[in-house]
Amino acid sequence: MVHTAELTLPIDAYLYEQFTKQHKYPSISINSNRQYRPDSSLSSQGLTVRFETAKINGYINYFIKLLINFSKLHKSNEQIELITESEIEEVYQKLKTLINTRFKGYNEPEQDPFGDTPSTPITINSFKVTRIDYTIQIPNLPQDTINHYIDSINKGYLKNYKTASDMISKPLSPQEAAKAKHEDFYSGSAYRIYPIKKSLKYHHVVNIYDKQQERINAGADTETVDKATGILRIEVQAYEPMINDTIDEYPFDVLHGDRLDEVLTQDISKNVILGTIRDICYEMPHYSARETKRLIQESQYTQAVKDNMINIVDEANKPYAQLDKLEKDMGSRNYKAYMDRFRTIKCNPITNKTTRGKQALDSLYTVLEKQYNKQ
Repeated sequence: MVHTAELTLPIDAYLYEQFTKQHKYPSISINSNRQYRPDSSLSSQGLTVRFETAKINGYINYFIKLLINFSKLHKSNEQIELITESEIEEVYQKLKTLINTRFKGYNEPEQDPFGDTPSTPITINSFKVTRIDYTIQIPNLPQDTINHYIDSINKGYLKNYKTASDMISKPLSPQEAAKAKHEDFYSGSAYRIYPIKKSLKYHHVVNIYDKQQERINAGADTETVDKATGILRIEVQAYEPMINDTIDEYPFDVLHGDRLDEVLTQDISKNVILGTIRDICYEMPHYSARETKRLIQESQYTQAVKDNMINIVDEANKPYAQLDKLEKDMGSRNYKAYMDRFRTIKCNPITNKTTRGKQALDSLYTVLEKQYNKQ
């Protein structure tokens, strides 16, 4: 349902100094304009506190940021499972207690131990949600199916993707670069979905990855790695502009307000995840290349249209091909008209490489719909 969240509270310089003087936190730079001092004393329970400074329009601004891991709030040693709808209230109350305890003396203005009245009492309702990661896991998938979904999503409307070769400083041979790209192609996907107002920060990032491989990369123990077998994880990292500026835009019209309790719901998580996946991958089932072309040939379209559809299938399924490039080459209107034709014959232009038979593999959107219907 949800994995992590970031809550932010602006404070003044005096309060920032008082908090950071209490403990000698190390200063960590994010960039030339931002740095923070972390308090990780409650991290094992799911709450990390940051005291952050940011230079905005030439002035230094001060913040308290809370980084929340909901799974750890529920069970401190949990690395795989997500909280469920029935556990939201319990987890929320635990977080509320942790915040009140950590900022004891600041929960009510008259209790300020330094003699000055804070402009805002420090309670859970004082903080604004600046990021929340709506998350779902699809369990019990064969490895080739996980690979297929990551492959097909990578062919979707990818906005930002780095391969392993981007991370290596020394030049790679063409063979090494191809190998690194191929290996990374199946490790996960990262998408930036931009806002309507281009000057604002992107609304959200989508990560879709093999949970077991992610745990292996993190150096997890054997028991944890085994527990993550067959899990495809989908995360929609929603940032503040999405929450505040696209309230009336589908699929985010369900979002309202800034408080955590207003956006921490199963309905919002479901709508945001399904809406996002619908936008970046089609709802039609995946068939093998042979079966897809057979369905095209048996359709009622003219042979010229059929030939163009078959060409789209061939182009879309080339290694590392992406649909947004194909759309650009064809022209947006023409491309959308052909996607409507694929919808009519109920097959996806991205083919299923896990089988050579006639059996369809549901789209990721359909798999998610079915999983939500079971809950």
